Amino acid sequence: MFEVNSRGRSIREMSKNAKSKIVEELILYGYRGKININPLLTNPRALKAFEKSNTDIIEIIIKDNDCVQLYTKNVEGRIGPRSQSLNQSTFLIKVQVNTIRNIVTEYYENY
Repeated sequence: MFEVNSRGRSIREMSKNAKSKIVEELILYGYRGKININPLLTNPRALKAFEKSNTDIIEIIIKDNDCVQLYTKNVEGRIGPRSQSLNQSTFLIKVQVNTIRNIVTEYYENY
C-alpha cells in the first residue's frame, strides 16, 4: 500500500496521475522502506526503451485492476490561481509488485 499525492482537474485525472506516478517510481527506482522493493527494470537496454515509450506500458499496467487498485481518496482542494486551478488529492493505492514485474519483463523481453 502506498500513499500518493496527485494534482489534476478532476478525480479521474488525479487518480490516473497518482497510479502512473507510483508505477513509474517502482519500475525505475524501486522502494526503500519497511519492505524494500528493487527496481522492477534493471536491464540497461530495457531501461532506455522504457524511457522512450514509458507511457505505453504504464497505461497497460494502470488499467489492469490486478496490478494497481485505488482504495481511498481525499480531495484536499484547489491550488494555484483561479484561471489555472488544479485540485490536489491524496490516494491510497495497493500495488501488486510481482504482477507488474511480470508484465514489464514480458513487455521488454526482447531487449
